[in-house]
Parts: sequence; C-alpha cells; structure tokens
Amino acid sequence: MIQTKLSLVALLVGASLLSGCGDSTTNIVEKDPIAVDDDHDHDDDHTDISTAGRLVISAKDSNLVSVYELSNGSLLDSFAVADTPSALAASATKRYALVVQRTTDMLEFVDGGLYQEDHVDHLHDYQQAPALSSFVLSDSRPTHITANDSQMAVFFDGDAASGTPAAVAVITDADISTDSNGYPVLNYSLHMHGAAQARGEYLISTLRDADSATTLPDKVALYHGHDDHFDEELI
Repeated sequence: MIQTKLSLVALLVGASLLSGCGDSTTNIVEKDPIAVDDDHDHDDDHTDISTAGRLVISAKDSNLVSVYELSNGSLLDSFAVADTPSALAASATKRYALVVQRTTDMLEFVDGGLYQEDHVDHLHDYQQAPALSSFVLSDSRPTHITANDSQMAVFFDGDAASGTPAAVAVITDADISTDSNGYPVLNYSLHMHGAAQARGEYLISTLRDADSATTLPDKVALYHGHDDHFDEELI
C-alpha cells in the first residue's frame, strides 16, 4: 500500500507497450490518494513512510523491471523477469506491480515495498526495499486485468492454435504476499478474447458462442465462487 497518513500518492505503474503498428508508447496510471485516519497512539514499532511513492517501469525489448523512488528519482532496484513484459498493472491495494508476459503465458509480481497492515485500532505503515515476489500466475495468454479495492480478476484468453481454453483467476494482495494457491479459478471450455470483474464472492465474466466465427464474446454471465472454482448462476 502506498497511501499513508501523509496522504502519499499511490503506486504509479508505467509500461512500455508495443502497439499494433509497431510503435512504443509509455502509459502511467495514477491512482487517487486514500485518506487514512491515524490519530492513535502506537505501542508497536511504527514506521513513518518518507516517500511520495514509487514508480515501476519496464523498457522496450528488455526483461528488466525497475523501481524508482518518486521523492528524488533514484533507482531503488531492477529485477529480471522471465520475458519482456507486454504490460504492467497495479494490484488491488497498489502494493504490487503485475508484470504481464502474454506471449509466454505468465504473470510475475514486483513488491513495491510500501504497504499498511490493519492493527485493529490503527493502520501500521511499512516501508521496505522492493522485491520480486515468488508468487507467479501461469496460464495461456494473460491479457485483461481489472481490480477493485480488494480483488483482481486476471483474464487468460487461451490459444486457438493449441486449443487451450480461456480462464479467469481472482486473486488478492494477500494471495500474492503468502504465495497462496487457494484462489478461485473460472475455467472455460474454449478460448476467448474476453474480460471479467470480481465482485466479492461473485464474478462477472464474458461468454462466447462455440459456433462463433470470432474470438470475441457475445454474452455476459454471473458466476458464484466456491473455494477454488466458480459455478455459473445467470446468463
């Protein structure tokens, strides 16, 4: 988490993306600050965050992902991921950067090092060195990522050439930090260039007719999560 009682700017995520015409563009997304009420006395080892936030950025044709300190522009660290990123995104609480590697069917995660924990009567701030997380998502063609305040839905398009069907994984920052494998997954029976949104124990996700001549969906369905999977409830 990047926000603190100092009303710090949230984690900024920049990505060098290769467009369809071969040009390279850089997109930076800034999340609104979250006001935190922190008027309590702290008996534990409280850390005051002394930064305006951190920027995670990737470079074209490189597998290096770098983390910069926004306060002074200094480079904190660089991490070599498995392949050249196709996109970056921020996690639900803005602690992690999701490093999407679409063509090699993988997502890796960089811990920005700024976050908070709920200690019942107050929020405890943490400022640590950035790190490459051991948590990895592996499935066919990760493409669309949506997030709310607590969850992320990662849509894997699947692949027509190999006959790999689409899937959706719904994860939280806690799943990343604990290297969990207990998150729910929606498995389709065919590939699809789709998208999904998580809503608590429910998931809204696209559907495609098996006889369709296109990979684009033509319906939306509501699913209910049950432990490690989702059941369809309404089309």
